Amino acid sequence: MKFKIKTVLLKYMNKNVLKFGIPCVALVLMIAILYFFVFHKNSNEIAPKANNDFKVGVVMPSSWFSFVDNSTIDYPQHIKDSFKASFEEEGMQDENIYIESAATLGDQAKKIDTMISRNVQAIIISPVMDESSLPDLLGLTIPNPYAMGKDTSQEKQKLINSINQAKDAGIIIGGWQNYLNDVNYDLFVHSPTAEQMGQKVGTWLDNIKLDNEKLDASEKTMEIILPEISGNNYSQDFFAGLYNQISPYIAHGIYSSKTNTINKTLTKDDYSALCLSNANGKKITTAADEQNAAHTLMNKILINNYDLSAIYNFNPDSRPDIIIAGSDQIAQGVVDSLKEKGFEPSYNSNRWPIVIGVGGLKSSIWNISNSYQAMSVIYDSNKLVQDSVGLIKELLDAKGIAKIEKGLPKMNINGKSVMTITTDPISVDKSNLKAELIDKGYITPGEAGL
Repeated sequence: MKFKIKTVLLKYMNKNVLKFGIPCVALVLMIAILYFFVFHKNSNEIAPKANNDFKVGVVMPSSWFSFVDNSTIDYPQHIKDSFKASFEEEGMQDENIYIESAATLGDQAKKIDTMISRNVQAIIISPVMDESSLPDLLGLTIPNPYAMGKDTSQEKQKLINSINQAKDAGIIIGGWQNYLNDVNYDLFVHSPTAEQMGQKVGTWLDNIKLDNEKLDASEKTMEIILPEISGNNYSQDFFAGLYNQISPYIAHGIYSSKTNTINKTLTKDDYSALCLSNANGKKITTAADEQNAAHTLMNKILINNYDLSAIYNFNPDSRPDIIIAGSDQIAQGVVDSLKEKGFEPSYNSNRWPIVIGVGGLKSSIWNISNSYQAMSVIYDSNKLVQDSVGLIKELLDAKGIAKIEKGLPKMNINGKSVMTITTDPISVDKSNLKAELIDKGYITPGEAGL
């Protein structure tokens, strides 16, 4: 009897094992296969970035100007490196990214021709400026002609022809910082305007709590020194932006003019009285000229406005409280003059003026680290490159300019409304110097004086 029950039970169990066990085994096998080929594989491998076959080109000058190349944020090699890194971050293949530079317009034309033959879909071009150009770049007045190369109108026409041939071939054309006449651009990229730079100076003053009470006319004085008036209207535009921010202080009577008078009625149109004049009757054409002219003027201001003698005569109470320089070259000239008169922040920081500049030159960043300069206005060219590359990639993905509508400002270039990209300027002082310049790769700690 026990034997029969056992036999029946075994038959029942074997029948159910076959009924339910086979599907269970199959399920386990399927999970194992999925884990091995899918889950396990994905857990050990990072999916590669999406690549594409787009080809792009960038053509920069081999040098802009001797004093721009001293800049922390805007010199050709840094811009070229930023473009390459940004295109690679967008997943583009290294062999499809052509980054070139040339010293003359004619050589730049040859670079464009080569890119056309390589079937690129987009080109960013920053033409070499000739000696007659007056750039609105970083607050600099006039280019150094020795950095321009020997460009002729014939070479310029060659470059215009090459760019237009690229355009006719369906290549997207973007201008960087400056543009040529007779070129049909799709995109234009530029640094912040002079007016924006001036606004940033005024905003920085507001942020350090220079309110009317602290800027009482009997206690505070301000000097403003702008670049020599030139065809690019930089000083006029800079002062317009600055004026909007400091006009409450002017009305309060804190502005001290070169004639040592308190001026409560200064208007935007009075900017010319604040500009550097010709040095010894000669045009200010280089960084050294601008720095020397500022040094000479600051000496006169300290002697005439603040009663310092022509010879070494340190008087901690006889100096301006705030000096706004329209460029870092001017700021350096101001610093040289103050040091010459015996002022030194290292032992009397409370009596060293607030010196403000524009441009982000390495020498000025060193001055900021060592308390000779309070602030310099710059812009983040890395971000400008990244934004430009992002838009170019978007345009390429859309297969043409006409296929995409961007909420970007437009600029009239050669009779056409062209999309433009820019960034807001940044005020750099001791509090954010490391974050804005060193951490972003613009300058080393040693160059910053740290």
